[in-house]
Amino acid sequence: MIRAIIYNVIGVLAVLAVIFFKIPIIWVILGVLVLLAFAIFNPFMPSVESIPKGFTEKKAKTGKVTLNYIEGPDNGPPLLFIPGQMEFWQGYKLVLPSFSKKYHVFVVDVRGHGKSMRTPGEYSYNIIGEDLKEFLNEVVKQPAIDLTP
Repeated sequence: MIRAIIYNVIGVLAVLAVIFFKIPIIWVILGVLVLLAFAIFNPFMPSVESIPKGFTEKKAKTGKVTLNYIEGPDNGPPLLFIPGQMEFWQGYKLVLPSFSKKYHVFVVDVRGHGKSMRTPGEYSYNIIGEDLKEFLNEVVKQPAIDLTP
């Protein structure tokens, strides 16, 4: 919401600059293009590609499939994040440090996603549910809080 307000204010200022200060339109267009390039390729935006501090990326074999996951420090009861369809564990990267203060955080890439094993033709809620059940039994080894999107 704040971004939209800022972009609207900049747009109004650009129009006012052309009308009142007789700035050539080409300079306004170039300025808007630079602003858009900065908004799209923002060098200050946090990266979701690296692993958060205190977390480790691991693999777990659940019988039929190898699942990729990350695990945080053991600071409380286990908390399992399950990314939504077509999402990887990196989708939670920015909130993991906060949750890891009170929980032992696990984020798993379900089969066929991220660095987890691909199994063409073997994707269903029941199959993925069985994978997660095995993951809880083999890796977490106790009931966990589940946060799904």
